[in-house]
Order: sequence, then structure tokens, then C-alpha cells
Amino acid sequence: MKIVTDQIQKYKLPVVALQEVRWPGSGSVKSENYTIFYSGSTDGRHERGVGSMVNDIVLPHVKGFTPVSDRLCVLKLEENFWDIIVVNCYAPTEEGNNDIKNEFYEELERIYDIQPRNCMKILVGDFNAQIGREPLYRSIIGIESLHLISNNNGMRVINFASSKDLVVSSTFFPEKGYF
Repeated sequence: MKIVTDQIQKYKLPVVALQEVRWPGSGSVKSENYTIFYSGSTDGRHERGVGSMVNDIVLPHVKGFTPVSDRLCVLKLEENFWDIIVVNCYAPTEEGNNDIKNEFYEELERIYDIQPRNCMKILVGDFNAQIGREPLYRSIIGIESLHLISNNNGMRVINFASSKDLVVSSTFFPEKGYF
């Protein structure tokens, strides 16, 4: 926890989404200048888990935290003109069971759809996907992906983004250190 907090403070990040928190249950924990909101497994196992670290400066703007599962949680932040909804995701791996993947994307869609329309919605996290550079999906993905062809999980992300009129922003900018 100390190493993570030090790195977040080094880069002066006000809010950070975390995956593989590996804490069972859900709740919040105070650590130095941050509060960690987390959502983990309900069976007591130290697997998966998602959460958000929020700097004390931003903490008064937190309107709510909703732990959904060990793969999804929602942080709602209050802004001047609209609220910001941050949905933190930790998708099953490419080799994972298709039924579990389907359940994940059904739950993600349900969570996304119940959020108010007048909010800015941001999806972050680890989708365990390789997004390619297929010209067919150019309106959804950029040309800066590290991969040429999308894998199955990548196609799931592209299909979800397409159905919600979203873009996969990480594919629009070159990765630091690779070029």
C-alpha cells in the first residue's frame, strides 16, 4: 500500500482506479492522504477486486461509491455542472470461461445503463483485451494500438463501445516508451 500511495503522490494523481485489489468484501480504508474504496469477493477469497484511491482534496466531491462485484465498482463524483461516473472494470481474461465473460458484460451494461443520462460516464480498468487497428472500427478505435488484430475480448470491448456510442480512447494516443 505504501509503494502504491508513494507513486500516486509522486504523479499528483487525484483519483486512481485499481484492479486486483484482492481484498474480500467491500468498504473504504484511509491511507495517508487517500481513501481507498474497494469492492472484492463475497466468499472471503483474496482474488480479483477493484477499487478507487481518492485524494483527500477530491474526497468532498465523492457523492457515492457502489461496490458491484469483485470485477465492477462505481465511483460518483460531484462537479460544478454535472456529475462524473467512473465505472472501474476488471474483465475476465481471454482464456476465461465464456459464460463468465457474458455475465461480466451483461452486468457492465446494466450498471452503465442505470446511470443518469446527464452525467459524464467514464469506463476505466483492465479489460484484458487486445484492441487491434481494424479499419472497419475506425470510429471506435484509433490507429495507435499496439496490436494489429483484436482478440475475442477486444471485440467484446469494441462491440460494447459501439452499442453505447463510446470510443476506446487508449487506442488514440501512442504509448510512452514504445516509440
